[in-house]
Amino acid sequence: MESKNRVDLAGKVSKVREVKYTPSGACLRELVLAVHHDAQLEKPSIGYFEIVFSGEIAQQKLNGVKIGDWVEVTGSLWNRSFKNREGVSINETKIIAETLKHETH
Repeated sequence: MESKNRVDLAGKVSKVREVKYTPSGACLRELVLAVHHDAQLEKPSIGYFEIVFSGEIAQQKLNGVKIGDWVEVTGSLWNRSFKNREGVSINETKIIAETLKHETH
C-alpha cells in the first residue's frame, strides 16, 4: 500500500509572519490560515493551520499576501515533538506548502 501525505486547504489568512532565512540562506515564510469546518459537525467552527513556504513561493508569491486574503494551498503534513527551553514538551504540526493560489478581496 502506497503512503500518501497530501493536504488541500482553502481559507482566509489570519497572520503573516516575517521572512526568515536558514543557515544555508534558504528563504522561509509562514502564515496562519483560518479554515471553516462545517462538515458533519453540530456547530460550525474555524481551524487555524500554520503553513510553511520556502523557495520561490516564500520569496515572491507571498509578497502581496495580507490578512483577510483568500488563499488555496496544497502541501504535506509535517510533525515534530521537542522540549522547549523551560523543559515543556511541545508537539507541533505544520503544512509544508507546495503550491499557492492567492486571491485579494
